[in-house]
Amino acid sequence: MEEENSDQNLPEENKPAPKSLTIIILVIIVFLLGLFFIATRRGTFPGSRFFGQYANPSPTTGAQETVQSATAPTGKNPFGVSVDHRIPIATRLSVAKNLGVPYYRNTAVIAGDGVTYAVEPKPIIDAGFQVVLNVRNFDSFNPQSLQKGSINEVEVFPKDLNKYKSAVAKAIDEIKPALIVVGNEAATTQHTSMTAQQYQQMLNAACEVSHSKNVPCATDGTLSGTVNIYTYYYYYYLQNNPQKAESFKQGGFEQFQMNLTADKIKERLETNQKGLAQGSFLSWMDVYKNSAADYINIHWYSKPNAVPQANAEAFTEAAQVFQTVTGKPVITNETGLRDLNTQTLTDRMQKALDLKMPFFIYYSSGAGPAGPKALQDGNGSLNALGEAFKTFLQQHFP
Repeated sequence: MEEENSDQNLPEENKPAPKSLTIIILVIIVFLLGLFFIATRRGTFPGSRFFGQYANPSPTTGAQETVQSATAPTGKNPFGVSVDHRIPIATRLSVAKNLGVPYYRNTAVIAGDGVTYAVEPKPIIDAGFQVVLNVRNFDSFNPQSLQKGSINEVEVFPKDLNKYKSAVAKAIDEIKPALIVVGNEAATTQHTSMTAQQYQQMLNAACEVSHSKNVPCATDGTLSGTVNIYTYYYYYYLQNNPQKAESFKQGGFEQFQMNLTADKIKERLETNQKGLAQGSFLSWMDVYKNSAADYINIHWYSKPNAVPQANAEAFTEAAQVFQTVTGKPVITNETGLRDLNTQTLTDRMQKALDLKMPFFIYYSSGAGPAGPKALQDGNGSLNALGEAFKTFLQQHFP
């Protein structure tokens, strides 16, 4: 009979639970799952820091979230220097050693088929520094231009991209840099005769070579003043937030830019302005976004008597804006001060760590009273800025 196979004939331990009990258990499970879901959404569950980042990612409301997702290794020292070329190389390297930086900026000059260097690379490498290598291309090169502390000649588009790539490969093989930076402030007629599209071709060619050798590459380094006005433009016109734009202006603009109006900034960026770029600067932003570069490189200087906290916040905002627009993490291979306020310096360094910037290179030039301020005196001893820089590194990377 069918009753012989019913539950009543099974041993007690093998009998299934009554249907009412099963329903109760299911209700409890569903209820607990519901509590778990709510807790992870609110971040109150102990494991929500892990689960929440996948179950409920923050909406993209600006660059803040984007910058924090940069892939720079946590805890790695990103700081480096470039010391005035007019100082003997032994003194320059002594300054860098005293500061405690891991990186030193150097320049590889490609002219025709040859490669020369702004600084003889062997002493830098022998001293234990990793090189952030600026790669620049010229028709010809006069080494005496370095006696003034910088390369003042105008970069050109390579006549033969294959020869250019071979020269980049040679420089990478010789120096084994931590990073290559392609060009320098290229979106200005002072530094290049290339169009944005030509620069993209050259940039992609160099990045193709560096990637084949497991070396990351970065864009040229947008001029500090241009970084300022583009960030203002982004807030004012693209985000429709004039108040935010004006707040950024007060904290970030250099002195010579303070009288620029919103209309004038818009005109400068959207049209082919003499001196600013070959083509509108907006076309250069498109190039940065669509290039093979791993990092977007910005240059950043502060006006004399800048308010330290406001300038540091402006530095953060500029980095966030450039990353938001291009979708690439931001670095600086050239930053400096126009006064001797140590708080302005250390606040900016802290922001670089907060942003997880993989490279932050201070330009220690000492180029006259109105120019960027060096970290060292004429004899190579650290000045007050240099001591503050050194102390900051000792505190964060003991």
